[in-house]
Amino acid sequence: MDKTFAATGDMQQLNEAAKEVGAKLKQPDHQVKVVLMIPNPGESLTDFGDIDGSGSLNFNDSVVGKEKASENRGKAVQWWLDQARQRWQAANYSNLDFVGMYWMPEQIDISESGPDIARMVSDKVHAMNMKVFWIPHSYAYKMFMWKDVGFDAAALQPNYFFGGMDSDRLDDATNTAKRYGMGNEVEFDDGMLTDPVLRERFIEYLDSGVRSGLMQNGFRAHYQGNNAVYNLGVSKDPSLRLMYDWLYQYLNGTYAIDSSPAPETMTELVQRYVASNEINSAFGNELLYRLQTIKLLLDENKPEDAVTYMQDFLAHIHDPAVQAQGLISAPAATLLDTYAQVLIHTWSDGWGLSNLALGKNYTVSQPPNSNYPDSGNELTDGQFGWTDYRNEQWQAHAGSDYPDERSRTITFDLGGNKSIGAIRAHFLQDKGPGIYFPQNVTFSVSSDGQSWSPLATVSPPPAHDVTSAEFVGWSGITDGVPGKAGADKVSARYVKVEYPVNVWVFLDEIEVLGIDDPAGGGTVIDGARAEVDADAKKLTIDGLVMNGSQSQVNLKILDSKGKIRYEGQTTSTETGGFHFTIKLTGNLKGTCDAYLSVEGMSAPLKISFEYNKKD
Repeated sequence: MDKTFAATGDMQQLNEAAKEVGAKLKQPDHQVKVVLMIPNPGESLTDFGDIDGSGSLNFNDSVVGKEKASENRGKAVQWWLDQARQRWQAANYSNLDFVGMYWMPEQIDISESGPDIARMVSDKVHAMNMKVFWIPHSYAYKMFMWKDVGFDAAALQPNYFFGGMDSDRLDDATNTAKRYGMGNEVEFDDGMLTDPVLRERFIEYLDSGVRSGLMQNGFRAHYQGNNAVYNLGVSKDPSLRLMYDWLYQYLNGTYAIDSSPAPETMTELVQRYVASNEINSAFGNELLYRLQTIKLLLDENKPEDAVTYMQDFLAHIHDPAVQAQGLISAPAATLLDTYAQVLIHTWSDGWGLSNLALGKNYTVSQPPNSNYPDSGNELTDGQFGWTDYRNEQWQAHAGSDYPDERSRTITFDLGGNKSIGAIRAHFLQDKGPGIYFPQNVTFSVSSDGQSWSPLATVSPPPAHDVTSAEFVGWSGITDGVPGKAGADKVSARYVKVEYPVNVWVFLDEIEVLGIDDPAGGGTVIDGARAEVDADAKKLTIDGLVMNGSQSQVNLKILDSKGKIRYEGQTTSTETGGFHFTIKLTGNLKGTCDAYLSVEGMSAPLKISFEYNKKD
């Protein structure tokens, strides 16, 4: 109570924020509704304290009996309610409306008197002409009784965000909530700013609310850990800022499943950042013009031109001569790099990518049929049709030493790390009988040619008319979902395609669709910067990983004497951004060095910063 109602406490701060909102809305009387919490008068407590001169209250029925324990718990709740009302009236907040109380315990007490205590609380709150709110956990005891004990609104916690369970927990929670007339709580914390798994769980909560109808028709409650909403709202990473926008849409009942940053949305985001002082207004207008041009190119179904147009612009802003003019800061240039990543890896959805394997040589685990020799580029010459290299072994049905079923592996060296969007193995049909597709095709990638990471194993498509001479191709996409154009791009130098073959398997062409690594073949960090807040003893380090995929970023900090003062890791976002916030402790006075690295860098990136502790 003292903290909540302090002169500069939580409630006063909320009132000031409400006044600010009202001013921006041109509604000076704008009101924000407030619900205050009632803590649990636990049944085991034997010495609550004296609230009315009659001595300390005892809530333990084994000491004072059930009737007296219940009476004492009721007295404590009433005292708390009276305190809340008196302090509220004394503060006389201009833009807040006190409408209800929230019952803190997340389940009905398991004791025999549990329902009676909850009902007693409801009666006391209703006597104040206010409502009672409740948010039970997913396995709450007697949650179905919430209406019976007088609660006015309840939202069930799925408890899915924080891990350790499958996503069907959300379906279970929505089914339970609808069965008992409750809503669902959306749960998240600051972890989603750096962990893509947690960010995906947050999106699953929103999707679940749409599927179940609880977004439109349910009582919605939200739990945020730390400053998650604020940090999403001020983030300069478009993929994080989008999470804030989607939450806003959810609150208004307009969020749609499978939302994605359309060109219009991206333009709005850029306009928001251009409005800041970080980008010169004239330069910002040029940027907006270019984005509009990109949208037109997309509308005209010219995705490759759109991507090239953006890449040319990025090359322009990174030109030292342009930066010397002071038109754009290094952080702002990094921000625009992030937009390019979103454009290429999210908008493209598989298009706008060149065939990185075109004209490349490859190695084959077993030699081809001698009747159809392979000069080393038949699978990558870009020509589809019967005249290309065919991996059938005609001798197999004529006593060949080769078994009918065996595995064949084809390996490509792309010459350097590339951002890969899709890998496609095209198989051919002929008029002959019995021709078929292999039972499965496995795609793998590697950065060193030694350690391989499987991307997908794709099963054959539905049966085709084998009497047709028409070319038939099918694709394995690198996000592990056959047939789905995925935005889950990876970075690798080597690609491997493996499949079982026999006499009637015809492989026609292999495509590796992607883009050159923006860093020119190496994994590097761009736009890294360190900012020191000496008063708060806080250091922030951020930047962008330019390899087209999420990466673990390692950080080591050495003080002016060369002593290691910090070591840690974080995961970059889908668009490459990363951020560290570190509490500075001890004597760091002088020039300190921070070393940043990700897998694939030949040497860590060093940035230095000055720290002069005032006290």
